[in-house]
Amino acid sequence: MTNKKKLNSMPLTTSILFFLILGSCVASAGTETRLTQGERLTTDTGGTPTSWYWDFVGGANPKQSTNATQTFTNPGMYNVTLTVANEAGNSKVTKPNCITIAPQQEPVADFATPNSTIVYGFWPNWPYLESYQPDWDTLTHVSYSEWTLNSDGTITDPGNMSHYYAVRDQAHQHGVKITLCIYSSDPYAMDSVIANHQTDFINNISNSLQMYGADGVNLDLETPTDINSITGTSNAPLFENLMANLYTTLKTENPAYHISIDTPWGIKHAATFKNANLKKYVDSVFLMSYDYCNRRTTAPNSPYDSPIQYDAIDSVNETSKYFNKNQIILGLPFYGYDYSTDSNQPGANITNEQAIHIEDAINNSQIYGRIWDSDSNTPWYFYKAGDTWHQVWYDDDESLRLKYQYAKSENLGGVGFWALGYERNYSNIWKVFQLDPVADFSTSVTSGYAPLSVQFTDLSQHAILRNWNFGDGTTSTEKNPLHIYYAAGTYIVNLTAGNGNNTASKTATITVFEENSSSDDGSGSGHSSSSGGGSGGGGGGSPELQSNVQVKELSQAAVINGKSVKFNFSKNATCVVYVSFDAKKTFGKTTTIAEQLKGKSSLVSILPDGEVYKSFNVWVGNGGIATSKNIENPIVCFKVEKSWVKDKNIDKSSITLNRYNDKKWEQFPANLSGEDDKYLNFKAKTSGFSSFAITGTAKPLSEETVTKINIDDPETIKINADNPETIKINIDDPETINNTTNKEPQTEQKEIPRIPSFEIYYGIASLFAVILYKRK
Repeated sequence: MTNKKKLNSMPLTTSILFFLILGSCVASAGTETRLTQGERLTTDTGGTPTSWYWDFVGGANPKQSTNATQTFTNPGMYNVTLTVANEAGNSKVTKPNCITIAPQQEPVADFATPNSTIVYGFWPNWPYLESYQPDWDTLTHVSYSEWTLNSDGTITDPGNMSHYYAVRDQAHQHGVKITLCIYSSDPYAMDSVIANHQTDFINNISNSLQMYGADGVNLDLETPTDINSITGTSNAPLFENLMANLYTTLKTENPAYHISIDTPWGIKHAATFKNANLKKYVDSVFLMSYDYCNRRTTAPNSPYDSPIQYDAIDSVNETSKYFNKNQIILGLPFYGYDYSTDSNQPGANITNEQAIHIEDAINNSQIYGRIWDSDSNTPWYFYKAGDTWHQVWYDDDESLRLKYQYAKSENLGGVGFWALGYERNYSNIWKVFQLDPVADFSTSVTSGYAPLSVQFTDLSQHAILRNWNFGDGTTSTEKNPLHIYYAAGTYIVNLTAGNGNNTASKTATITVFEENSSSDDGSGSGHSSSSGGGSGGGGGGSPELQSNVQVKELSQAAVINGKSVKFNFSKNATCVVYVSFDAKKTFGKTTTIAEQLKGKSSLVSILPDGEVYKSFNVWVGNGGIATSKNIENPIVCFKVEKSWVKDKNIDKSSITLNRYNDKKWEQFPANLSGEDDKYLNFKAKTSGFSSFAITGTAKPLSEETVTKINIDDPETIKINADNPETIKINIDDPETINNTTNKEPQTEQKEIPRIPSFEIYYGIASLFAVILYKRK
């Protein structure tokens, strides 16, 4: 019988080498294959040919040689004819549609870039934050505050370093960078360091980054003077020199170190930072766009786009004169101020002030009534305590969102907060700052023959929602769906990823070629026939009628030449525990599908002999992997319910794995490999992977011990009527029949076949009469 293998498509302008294995004179058909580039068409012949003539019908010129190389430049299907001859005669064989050249596909240009927007948070070392957890998925950088700058260039750690290490480890687990915030509000300390201790200060920073496993440094030097009190010269060039040396030192040690400085909202009043050269020596500048209030009359803490006062937009415009916009991190407050005032009107005189956490302000506003200030685009409310009016100016979701959207529209480097933990349990605030999603995905294959199985892998960033449109009328919201295309065509796949703030999309093209008719092959190659396998690595597919599938499970593993491959089905969804084989070729990451069926597979004509436990399919890859050319030692480990074995009275040694191959069932003995309270595990070596059935044979009735007579003890007759229960007759009390358990085996027992329960009493009476007669 001629074995036919599924044809493989060829790219355009493909050279194919045909060669002849010398043999008998009469040409016989070998293996019909749609070749991939570099593969050979082998034809076995008898006798010893002296001439060979290849004719590529519909192709190019014929070849007269033992081996022929033919280049096909146009798409289509081509016949190949080989004629061999010697002195005894000649023979010819033609293979119709032997070569198929698929149309060349247009290249698809695509790339994805990570979202580089920074979300920066300062983490104070205050004790009540020890159990605090921010939204790690939104943050990109955390600056732990604070190390204190001393006038001699040394820095003092914040104490309670165990808390720092806990924060650092959590940050790194979530892919968030952590920096050391070095703080000073002492003008003299800053003057002293930049005048006389720059090298010491830089070395101490370098050592601290290594000692504490940090990813960079933030300099929060909030009160610089224009003139250095020690040198009597401008601080601007001294500070520039410090930053240049710090940048060179740290970037030499680790180019990934993140270096940032903090500037006040009124940078126009801070001459030390008004230096465009500084942008060469920092990765980011944190613009503290809060504390705008003059502390004399009530006003917004962080105004935005105000027509009557200096605001965040003004601060950005001023700062961008000296730094690039993509370096500016717009600092936002997670706090507000509760002012004691002489009235409830904006602009009232302030008699006292107290900071208030954003969570408390938002909750209180629901009690006292939130008021929106259209001049500053921020909320506020008032209340009266005793005889004192209070005004609370703060930020909430709406005002923070306006500033965040502004930062994105201006392509600023990002946004940041003082301080983490001030939002406390008000987790909704983090939804404002979720980064825009970036949609991205990969596919296991981009083209192939129907039915084509494609494994889609989501690579999107900052996404919590996904919607796949496969282009054939079906959709999915799974993260990594497996989809099967059953009809030929070109499909545009679209992934839409979102996170509540925004959405993003990406498309890709899947090309499915029409499947040619071909019959089974003994090796179980193409999975659109009855002997499934796979066609290269990637996703697996199934030709089984899906309405007949009770449950399925997927497993992925790397198929590497010379290595043993094992696909574990750890979810225990089907009766398949694992499948394994030894790889003879490399196919990379491959998907294997185990399908437990509702009944007989739609791919088989009849069920095998014996009591059938389960029918199932195993498909490896997309066709072409699970062949003897590519794998060896295929094994299937499966499980059988003990209750089925008991109910059906199955002989465990008879349990067999049956594989449907070449239109008939092959049987493979199964060895018991383990068991638990519910299942028996068996392992069987097979010829390949396709459709299977697990069978067993019931024990013969003759093997059941029904009635046992103890010859040595005629006083007692034990009849095993329903094993392991027995009926015990005490000869001394013939009227008593007790049902007990036969726990100990007796010697010299004779077995009597089971008799119907109705006749048992007649048997007992007869035996009893015989014994009484003997005793006389």
